[in-house]
Amino acid sequence: MTTTTTTSSPIGLFIQPACLQHKYIRHPNSSHIFERPERLRAVLLGVAAAIARLEGIDSATQPTTAQSNTDDLSGLLSSLSIGSSSSSASSITSLLNIISPPPQPSIPGSILQHHPAVQLAHSPVPESPFPYLGQGASSSFSSSSGSIPSSPYLKDLVKWASEAVEKIKETGCEIPPDLGLNAGDLYLGPGSIVAIEGAIQTVCQAVDHVVSSRTPPSTPSSTSSNYTPSTPPTQINIGNRYFTTPPRDQGSNSKLSGPPFSKAFCAIRPPGHHCGEDLPSGFCYVNNVVIGAMHAYLQHDIDRAIIIDFDLHHGNGTQALVMPLNAAAHAEDLQVKAGKPQTMTGRDGRKRRGWKGFYGSVHDIYSYPCEDGDVELIKDASISLAAHGQYIENIHLQPYEDEADFYARIYPLYLALLNKAKVYMEETGAEPSRTMVFISAGFDACEHEHQGMQRHDRRVPTSFYSRYTKDIVVFADEYTEGKVVSVLEGGYSDRALTSAAMGHIVGMKGDLPDKCDEWWTEQELINIEKATKKRRTGRLAPFPSEFSSQSHLQRTHILLGHFECVGTGVESVPPSVTSTPQPSTARMTLRDRRKPEDIALPPSADNTPIARKIIKARGGGSVVATPTRAKAKNDFTTTPIHFAKQAKSTVTTPNAKANRGLKVDNSVPLPTSRSEGSLEKIVKTEQGMGLEQALKALESVKLEDPLVENAVEQSSTTGSELSLPKPDIALPPAINDDKESRPALPTQTSIPKIILRIPRPPTLQHQSQHTEQSDASTTSSTFGTLPVTANPIYPSLPDAVKEEDRLAYREGSTSTSEGGTEGEYNTAPSGGESPLPGDEDAST
Repeated sequence: MTTTTTTSSPIGLFIQPACLQHKYIRHPNSSHIFERPERLRAVLLGVAAAIARLEGIDSATQPTTAQSNTDDLSGLLSSLSIGSSSSSASSITSLLNIISPPPQPSIPGSILQHHPAVQLAHSPVPESPFPYLGQGASSSFSSSSGSIPSSPYLKDLVKWASEAVEKIKETGCEIPPDLGLNAGDLYLGPGSIVAIEGAIQTVCQAVDHVVSSRTPPSTPSSTSSNYTPSTPPTQINIGNRYFTTPPRDQGSNSKLSGPPFSKAFCAIRPPGHHCGEDLPSGFCYVNNVVIGAMHAYLQHDIDRAIIIDFDLHHGNGTQALVMPLNAAAHAEDLQVKAGKPQTMTGRDGRKRRGWKGFYGSVHDIYSYPCEDGDVELIKDASISLAAHGQYIENIHLQPYEDEADFYARIYPLYLALLNKAKVYMEETGAEPSRTMVFISAGFDACEHEHQGMQRHDRRVPTSFYSRYTKDIVVFADEYTEGKVVSVLEGGYSDRALTSAAMGHIVGMKGDLPDKCDEWWTEQELINIEKATKKRRTGRLAPFPSEFSSQSHLQRTHILLGHFECVGTGVESVPPSVTSTPQPSTARMTLRDRRKPEDIALPPSADNTPIARKIIKARGGGSVVATPTRAKAKNDFTTTPIHFAKQAKSTVTTPNAKANRGLKVDNSVPLPTSRSEGSLEKIVKTEQGMGLEQALKALESVKLEDPLVENAVEQSSTTGSELSLPKPDIALPPAINDDKESRPALPTQTSIPKIILRIPRPPTLQHQSQHTEQSDASTTSSTFGTLPVTANPIYPSLPDAVKEEDRLAYREGSTSTSEGGTEGEYNTAPSGGESPLPGDEDAST
C-alpha cells in the first residue's frame, strides 16, 4: 500500500433529513425493525471520522480558523456554523462539498406520480430509445418514437401510505395482505412518501452535480419555452424554464456553488436495490440507483451506466429492472442495423442511442432473497452473462481464514466485476463523457454487522470497503471521466455502518494512506462512539474531556454536529470540551436533573441519605428539615435543625423537585421501614432521645407564631441553634454548585412553613408485630423490602445498586441502549449475538 496525498477534488456529500420521516407506526416499539432511517446518524459519523483522519495527514486541508484558534475549541465552534446554503457548509472542510437538500414538493406524491425517471424505472419498458428531456431538448418529443409510461404501482404506493393510519386502525397492518408482501420487512406511514421522494430528489441532485462538474450543459434552445422538466420545479427558473442542474452564477465565469466534484455519496434511506418494477420488497419501495441512472439518461444523455453492488444481499430488483431496459436497447440496435432511421436526437444534437447498463454484484447466495431456497431467485443471483445485449455478473461471497487470506485468495475474485465492466464498455461503444458509475453501497457484509443479519457468516473485513471503493474510483477515472455516484443501501448495525462508511469515504478520495486500516480497529471505533454520544433528546452530547488529547476525535465531533443540522434550518455549534452552552432560562437541563445525588434509589443501609429540606428564612439563614424513621409509627418524623448561613452553598434533597410541595395524606397507607425497628434504634441511641421525646420537643414550636421568624433571623446572625434536642447525626457536607447554576427555590412568605409528617397510631396488629420483633430489630442494621404503594414517589430500581451503577444510570441520559425506540441508535459488538430476532427475514 503506497502513501500518497489525497486527491484535490472534494467529495460531494448529500444529506436528506426528510428520510427520517419514514417511521414504523403500527405500535410504539420498533426495536424489532432492522431498517430504521435513524441509523443514518451512524453513516454520517463514519463520514465525519474519515474526513477527520484525512485532514490529519495533510495539514493544508485544515480550516484556517482551526490553525489560528486550536487552543480555544469554543472559539472554533463559534466560527463554524452551517446554514441552508451549500457554500457555507462546504467551508467546514476542503475535502467535502456538502450539498443542502432541495425543497420538498408542495404536494407529497407528485414526484412519485409525475417524475419521468421514476415512471420509466417502474413501468413496463416502452420502445427504445427514450426521449431526451434535458437542456436543448425539443419540445415536441411526444411526436417522436419514444414516450414516457405511467406506473400504476407508484399510484398505489402513494395510496397505501396516505391510508396507513386508517388501515392500521381497521386491520392492524397497512401493507396490503393480498399481494404476497412481507409485512415484517415493509412498513408505511404518513411521512413515508416524503422520505421516499426526498431520497429520489437526493440521488437526482447528485447526478446533476456530478455531470455538470464534468460536462457543461448545452445552451437551451430558443424553441423550448414549453419544456417539461424531468424533476418538479424545485431549484432554479431561467427564462420560464426549470432545470434540475445546480444553480449557477450568471456571467461569463459561471461556476457551481462551492468547489466542483465528480464523486458523490448519498446518505439516504429507505434503500432500493430489492425493489423491482411493481412491488416493494426487502425494506425497498423504489429503486434509487436505477432511478438515478434513468434521470442521467433522460436529463443529461448519459446512455451507459455501470452499477456495482457490494451489499450483503443480491440486488434482485436492480437486476430485474436493468435486463428489460437492455433488451429494449438491444432490439433497437438490431433494427438500426437492419435499416431503421435514427430520428431522435440527444444532447448537443447528436443521434440518440438506447440506454444500456451493466449490473455487477458481490453478495451472499445464502442470504435474502435466496435464503428460502427459491430456485428462480438462486438462478438470478448466479447469472454471469455478456451476450444478447445483457451484461450481468454475480459473484458470491466466500469465507476466509484471516485478512491476509482474504486479500490473497478471495479479493481478486471480487475484482472480476471491474474486468467485466471493461468488456461491457468495449462491446457497447461506451463513451467516457456519456458513461457514469453508480455504487449500491451496502454495508451489511461488514465484519461488525449484527449476527441476526449475518446468519451465514459471509463477512468482509472493514478494509474491503476502502480498497474496493478505491479500485472502483481508479476504474472510473480511467473510463468515465471519474463520474461516480454512490448510494447507500443496506447496513443494520451502527458499528458496521460507521466503520464501512469510513472505509468507503477514504476509498473515494483515491490512493489509500499508509496504515489507514488502523483507523477502524475495534478500539478506535469504541472511542469514536464514546466521543460522539447523543442525548436522549437526539442532540449531540458535549465532547468528553477524556479524549481532549485526541484531535481527530474532536474534529469528528465537530463535523458530526454540522452534518446533523444540514437541511434542518438549525445553526449548529456543537458543545465543546470547555464551554458547554447553558440555557438562558431558569429551567433545569436534563443533566442538572440527573446529578448522582438526585437519582431516586430505593432506601437501603448503604445508599439512603438523611433527607434534608431547606426552608429559607427572611434573614438569609435556613432551617433544614431532617426526617427520621421509626418502626412503630411506620412514617417519617421531621425534626427541624438550624444551620448557620453558608456563602454560596446549598443542601440538596434527593429528587427534590419531585417532592416539592408534598404534604401528609393520612388516607394513603405509608410504607414500613425495610427492617422493623432499625430506624427506631437510631433514634433511641442518639442522645437517649426517642420518638415521643422528639414530638414533645416540637410542641413548643408554633407554626403560625411570628416569633419563630424572628428567632430564625436572630439565630442566623449569632450562629446559635434552636433550643431543641438534636440527634448527633452526621450530615453530608453542603454541595458547592458554583459551576452549574440551579434554579432558585420558590419564594417563601414572611412566615416560614414547616411541614410535619405526623404518623398514625399503630394498629393492634402492628403493635403485636412490634412486640414480637423488638429484640430482633435492635441487632438489625439492614433494611428489608418496602411494600409497593399505589403511587410511589420514586421509580423502582434494583435493590442492590452500587455507586458505579448510579453513575451509569446518569450516563444513560446521554446515550442510548440496544433495542430502543425510534431515534435511538444501536451498536453491535463485533461478531456478537444480535439482540434482534435472528429468525426474521433479512434483507437488503
